[in-house]
Amino acid sequence: MIAGTQAPSAPGSVPIAGPQGRPCVVLVHGWCCHSGFWQHQVRHLVGRYRVVTPDLPGHGGSPVSCESWNIESFRDTLLAVVEQIGADGVTLVGHSLGAAVVLETAARLEERADAVLMVEPFPYDYGHLRSRYVRELMAPFQRDFPGALRKMVYNITAGDTPRRIIQKIAGVMVQAPADVGLPAFESLLRWNPEPAFGKTVAPVHCLVGSRYDPRARERYAGSLREWCIEGAGHFPMIEDPGRFNRLLDEVLTVVNGKDSG
Repeated sequence: MIAGTQAPSAPGSVPIAGPQGRPCVVLVHGWCCHSGFWQHQVRHLVGRYRVVTPDLPGHGGSPVSCESWNIESFRDTLLAVVEQIGADGVTLVGHSLGAAVVLETAARLEERADAVLMVEPFPYDYGHLRSRYVRELMAPFQRDFPGALRKMVYNITAGDTPRRIIQKIAGVMVQAPADVGLPAFESLLRWNPEPAFGKTVAPVHCLVGSRYDPRARERYAGSLREWCIEGAGHFPMIEDPGRFNRLLDEVLTVVNGKDSG
């Protein structure tokens, strides 16, 4: 389960687990979520990896102070986090909106990014959504932000996910301030991944369940290696952490070129 309804980090801090000198994995949460969504993965990885779990601006324990709430500002924050931790190389793991953030960050880091893992990154064909469709997707959130968030969570989780887990996910997300969530969501819907794919030197991996737009899957097939969790919901790190962690180990084994167990 998610540890409560607040992020575990204090404003201005970046939670780091594990000693220096180990391969560094940075876990970036999704839209209206926080770093606590990765608690199962932190426990699973610590001891073998240095694990960093930042909160994006306006999310969780991060201060609600930013000039703009968009992919670019989140990317710049993550770049600052990488500088702060001082790792020679990092594997960037991002969920949903966080997947967009880590890809954009890797494009700027160039050789300093060891790899990118995008988790459930393309429920929509980003970069090719018509403005009218973006407005239609935004409309229910503009009318009733917490209500639309709660409905969305129930629609995108797996059918066999325990109700208590779904309620905890929704309980966290509905606390997100609309003046942060709305512009962040619109920025994601208008995001074009193609330039970042073109500039990213690191290998890109994509971990997906059932929510993968077929047009995006075909469009980016040559830019990433796909890993599939059949039947998974949009939050596999929480909904099915055992299966997710096993696949995460496989990806990290490939990234590090050795057995991560």
